[in-house]
Amino acid sequence: MRRERDDALNQVAEERQKTFMAKKNFREEINKVNKKTNDI
Repeated sequence: MRRERDDALNQVAEERQKTFMAKKNFREEINKVNKKTNDI
């Protein structure tokens, strides 16, 4: 029982980390595009 709960918590933590990294990468991409747009 306890192990299953720990696995579930780990899964949630991993998903959260993935989401965080994806958002961070997405923001960086947007910033790159904005910089290019400003240069024109």
